[in-house]
Amino acid sequence: MSTALRPGDYLQIASERMAVDGVPDGEGFARIERVEVITDIGFLAPASTQVRTRAAREIAVVFCHGMPGPVMLREGDQWTRGEVDSGRARWDSAHPWWPETQEPLFTGSRLAAGPHPFRSTIHGPDLMASAAATEPQPPRQRAAVFDKPAHMVMVGDYLQIHALRHLQWDMRIDEGFHRVEWIGHLAGDALDASDRVAQRGSNALPHRGAEHEVPAPAVHRAGAGGCSRSSRRRGAA
Repeated sequence: MSTALRPGDYLQIASERMAVDGVPDGEGFARIERVEVITDIGFLAPASTQVRTRAAREIAVVFCHGMPGPVMLREGDQWTRGEVDSGRARWDSAHPWWPETQEPLFTGSRLAAGPHPFRSTIHGPDLMASAAATEPQPPRQRAAVFDKPAHMVMVGDYLQIHALRHLQWDMRIDEGFHRVEWIGHLAGDALDASDRVAQRGSNALPHRGAEHEVPAPAVHRAGAGGCSRSSRRRGAA
């Protein structure tokens, strides 16, 4: 269950992309650094089909390494890795993406820690020996990107939702970019709350640009002056 996720798990944050240069092991999974559980979900629209379901009683909010903002997960099963490259696991743990805090970020939430009724033993994935690999010569190419104001993000854009995977040189040409399928805007009290979230997130990640809403039910958002990083065209060199 999403509420049983814990820091150290490697969560699937994106579906597998079609790639001419192959999909490396571990792509599409990111290390969870913090989990908050929201028990009061009254802020969601009653008719929403994106997050709220008849069975939903709680929402897990996960903060993952390399992502521009936290992601909301409805109750239910999630894909996690059972084993991960030991070199990546050590690097991710030693270079946290989000600031450490003992206070939850969301009003009405609590930090998730310790055992869960559906998960009595809490431990991360098994560690695999790092595969022998050498950096290619010349260096691997990456897709051309450009910054785009948040309010101009459109359905069909390829938005960067995962900025970094160790080893960085092993990231493929358009890895981390995924197609925007739905865009939502917060208003009223929800907008005020989101501004506080975005402000705290931008203070922690001044070099990453602001947050945006992406296909996964997320709380990514930016003000009118915020920018996102988009791929100029899928597969561009």
